Amino acid sequence: MKKGLFTCFIVWLLCLVVTAAAADTTDIRFEYKKERTSEKEVVLSVVVHLAPGIKLYAKQQRDADVLYSNILFDTAAAKFYSGAVTEHGKMQSEHDSSVNADVHFYTDSVKWQQKINLATGDSLSTKVYLNYLYKNGQEYLPGEATGRFYLEPEADTTTDNNIADRSFNMDIPYSLRWGLAGVINTLCLFNDTGNRILFYQAQQNKAGG
Repeated sequence: MKKGLFTCFIVWLLCLVVTAAAADTTDIRFEYKKERTSEKEVVLSVVVHLAPGIKLYAKQQRDADVLYSNILFDTAAAKFYSGAVTEHGKMQSEHDSSVNADVHFYTDSVKWQQKINLATGDSLSTKVYLNYLYKNGQEYLPGEATGRFYLEPEADTTTDNNIADRSFNMDIPYSLRWGLAGVINTLCLFNDTGNRILFYQAQQNKAGG
């Protein structure tokens, strides 16, 4: 009897965990992006999409913030990071009576970004850890997520562009030479034709005389 009750409890607990995980996946969705902004800089972005009715608390901006989310990039790649993580979105504020404090949150989406110094020929693999807090109805729910960014070396097209420019510049005089040669040949053809006409006229005049 006790064994059967224990088994039922374990099954119920597993169902509860699966249901909570499914709800969390539905409520909040993460998107990881990377964009090269220059030959030496790449911007890593974590875009958070929120379902209707969800309030995701912003990063802690000041000590007075008691409800907040946290984002941390792997410290193993700290030497590549340029500045702190920035936050972008339509932030809202309200006074939460449960904690008797002003809170800041997002209801649509938010983007967290980290700039890194990475040349086009270099590579990097780094992780990002998210410890976030959100509100669904009257429930305050914590969550965790982990993402990874892979940055592969990019081909340097500068040399190829220079070669293409030089080839184009060399083609111009080459084309002009061919054009001039064609004009000269045409003039020579006209000159030869004129000489032949004059020769035939001379022969006719001579025969007529």
